[in-house]
Amino acid sequence: MYAEFENEPQTAKVLFDKELHTGGTTDGQTTVYPLYGFVSWVAYTILVALGIPFFRRKFYSVFVASHVALSIVTVTFSILHISGGWRPYLINGVPLIILCLDFAARTYQKASKYPVTVSYSGAVTKLVIETGDRKWGPGSYMYISIGKVGFAEAHPFSVVSHHDSGKAVFYVKNMGRHTWTDRLSRLSVDGVEKLFARLEGPYGNMQFDMTKHDKLVLICGGIGITPMLGIAAYMAPEQSALLSWSVRDPSTILFLLEDIEALLAKFANLRIAISYTGHQSLNEADISSSRLTIDHGRPDFKELILTYADERSAVAICGPAPLIMTAVAEAESSSFHLPLHVETFEF
Repeated sequence: MYAEFENEPQTAKVLFDKELHTGGTTDGQTTVYPLYGFVSWVAYTILVALGIPFFRRKFYSVFVASHVALSIVTVTFSILHISGGWRPYLINGVPLIILCLDFAARTYQKASKYPVTVSYSGAVTKLVIETGDRKWGPGSYMYISIGKVGFAEAHPFSVVSHHDSGKAVFYVKNMGRHTWTDRLSRLSVDGVEKLFARLEGPYGNMQFDMTKHDKLVLICGGIGITPMLGIAAYMAPEQSALLSWSVRDPSTILFLLEDIEALLAKFANLRIAISYTGHQSLNEADISSSRLTIDHGRPDFKELILTYADERSAVAICGPAPLIMTAVAEAESSSFHLPLHVETFEF
């Protein structure tokens, strides 16, 4: 397909030679424009570089904007790189069409605005969004954008509630000063009225069919409890579950207590074991009950799985990377070959 040169020229000459730039090189069927291909390669290289975890997490809004813009540049100049015949347009045009359709679908999803109530305690913000008849399932998450926080920014969060309630409940951890989550927490402090949110989703599926398992072992740490509560909300009456939550901030326990107690009241076969790893005082008498227990120190996942799980069980895990690694290792070493669902917030 590509024309061959008698004497292999230097890269710079190939890229910037006026004749090659304007007319390209041809083999009689296609014409190749090296400079356009080089532009496409540079754009794609920058796109990949901006996607490294450090940059993506520190400058998320820049990452999203650059990802969209550079994707368009990459595909466009890739198409311009080769002309003649139908193959270049098919190979490059199909992904571009899919990208445009995906963007249109996402834009349509975010067209509706939903009333949202914001409350804040310690390092966690609670969002209650009136969603009407919108539906989702266990383990679902949605992208949330709120104009007063950042119109162009949308961030993914796990849904805690069941869709039958007509409300989507989210708990969002404050990730520090000058972040989207920090600006979100200030809305409740500032007393902003008439707040609305746009939603995209739901996304996400369980890695096993929870309806086929009589017992669920839900292991989580910190704000990783949110997808576990979302899974527990979809339990069948005949199912049983043990939720093990490692947490070090007492204010987070108290803030989530209302939703935790609501789940315990709804599901008689749900038990929640809190492992408190913090140093601040915690009044356990106001929290503990027959199915909500609090212990100090880290949980023993091996003992937990051996004691509670059997061949009818499945395990779901979410939390910091060390917790996930330990819990996954213990679950995989079980003789029951337990199905696993693992979620991470490392995006």
